[in-house]
Amino acid sequence: MINNENVNYEELNTPTHYVKFISGLTGIPLRQQPLETSEVVEDLMFSSKITMLREWADGRGEWAYVQTENTKTKGYVRTDYLTPTIPYTNKFLPKSKVDIQNMSPLAKALMPEWYDTDEPFYHRENGECWISVVLPYT
Repeated sequence: MINNENVNYEELNTPTHYVKFISGLTGIPLRQQPLETSEVVEDLMFSSKITMLREWADGRGEWAYVQTENTKTKGYVRTDYLTPTIPYTNKFLPKSKVDIQNMSPLAKALMPEWYDTDEPFYHRENGECWISVVLPYT
């Protein structure tokens, strides 16, 4: 699974997205894995409110890792079916495509500690760029 299990997603209490209407569909599948062939965990209705737990969970922008508001079920849904609940969605810059790649055990062993890096480090397996900064306060 690509999502970071160390993040406390329970702190996210308000829905961030809702499922938008797609003509011809009766429900949007919430899947166990980010694959069309994966098991359907729950069918979402068009007014379902969900919380985004990880955007671009597959690294290509096709799947998002979400949690439903009512049943607290977690799973993957195609981003085509989602609309943010925040206003001014056209104010965001477009996201770049990120290639998620597996890392060998040696590459994982050679990863720097995030707080000790002097230069940005790209974590290929999570699709994250780590940059350390020193803030003027503690």
